[in-house]
Amino acid sequence: MAVPVSDIATIAAATTLVNNLDELVVTLSSTSTTATFGPFYNPRAALRLAIDIGAITGSLTVTMLGYDNSSGATWTVIASAALSSTGLTRIEVGPYIAASANAIAQDYAPVFYQVLCTIVTGPVTATIGAHGIGA
Repeated sequence: MAVPVSDIATIAAATTLVNNLDELVVTLSSTSTTATFGPFYNPRAALRLAIDIGAITGSLTVTMLGYDNSSGATWTVIASAALSSTGLTRIEVGPYIAASANAIAQDYAPVFYQVLCTIVTGPVTATIGAHGIGA
């Protein structure tokens, strides 16, 4: 299930995103903009973001941010490279997988996280799914 929107800024304020502990699905369709989604709760040791780009003329960067629920402070867990072609790209964080620049961070996934999307010279049409992995 995805939440279609005509502008990423519209969905940034939405409260109807799918987030049932294991999955978050956001559908983007916009030109140049930056938006942050969340915070979301993740009870798993590892977390995967699947970025499926259907159409793109510029670039999209997706960043997983850790979120401190007490203070509201955030930190970068992992950021994708600038994505400029269609297809599926995954970024992951987990303690038992080998690190790889702009793809995998070898660490425990944060309990609370946000997803930061930066579109440069769009439009971009993409879906991002978040999936908790492990116990």
